[in-house]
Amino acid sequence: MRKRQSTEQGAKELMDKAYECLDSCDANGALKIGKKLKSMKYSGGFEIMAMAYAADDQKDKAIECLEEGVETCPDLWILWQMLGNYRSDQDEFDKAMACYDKAAACPNGDTSSVNLKRAVCLCRQGLYERALNTLQRVTSEECRIQRESVRVGCLVELRRFDEAIRRGEELAKEIGASEGLADKYLSRTFSWLARAFLEGKKDKEKARAAVESALARDKVNDSALATLREVNNLPADDKDKLIWIVVEGQWPAPLEIEGEEECPGFYTNYWVVASTPREGFEFAREVELRDVRASLKISEYKVKQREAWQKLKGVYSRSGYVFFPEKELGGSAKTK
Repeated sequence: MRKRQSTEQGAKELMDKAYECLDSCDANGALKIGKKLKSMKYSGGFEIMAMAYAADDQKDKAIECLEEGVETCPDLWILWQMLGNYRSDQDEFDKAMACYDKAAACPNGDTSSVNLKRAVCLCRQGLYERALNTLQRVTSEECRIQRESVRVGCLVELRRFDEAIRRGEELAKEIGASEGLADKYLSRTFSWLARAFLEGKKDKEKARAAVESALARDKVNDSALATLREVNNLPADDKDKLIWIVVEGQWPAPLEIEGEEECPGFYTNYWVVASTPREGFEFAREVELRDVRASLKISEYKVKQREAWQKLKGVYSRSGYVFFPEKELGGSAKTK
């Protein structure tokens, strides 16, 4: 009995370490732990391995891992739900919905969580009314914030803009006053509000402010970036290219690390449609935090041919930050 308890405790400690690896973007470290957990015949190994593969942009391997997991542990609802999520990410919607059915049928399954994922899958298929109906079955308090964020998105897609704005503003206030909730939900809500203000009210000022709030909480929010391009509405022409720009800047405050007193420098990069790197840089400045804009400068760039679907000027995607000590600030732009 003691050995079993010791093994269970050791597995839980490994799971905690694996989540720490994933939080710090160490997919390889998490994968190693996942494989060790699997060798211990601990079901969480499949979960960790799948997340590690997905974090390393290997969704096919994540799906393969979870298929083995549900074959080994067919009554474990979380593995079926995760498999459904990754199937949905790959646009395999029928297979995803079948996985959610399996998850819901498992003993002790979290039906609210499963129905939330079902609703997201339905949204991806453009089935917004069905998604709204599915959200009615998401009843747990733990899923409420996510449920309401998805609901606002459905309302925007159904062009029920007044209701979307009312619910979105209420939700933004509630999340903003809460602790321990991921910024991504607040960011998504602001990006939906930006769409509602732009498409429903033709209010570019409020839409731009909502985009800024969305990007302040999740700088890689592609939906917010798309809405900003629509707000600016600058059509691209033959002289405009797709430009990759690396920008160097200085963070406005020390990082929340014990003993850290200096304001670090950082690098970040963008894919921008613009006529010149300088114009692309100005678009990049627009989506950065106001407190760092004055410190920004181009560190490196390369120019590519833009694709036909990239019809508007502006930022199409951006990365996170890579920080470095303040004393290393400086350098000249490298052109490729």
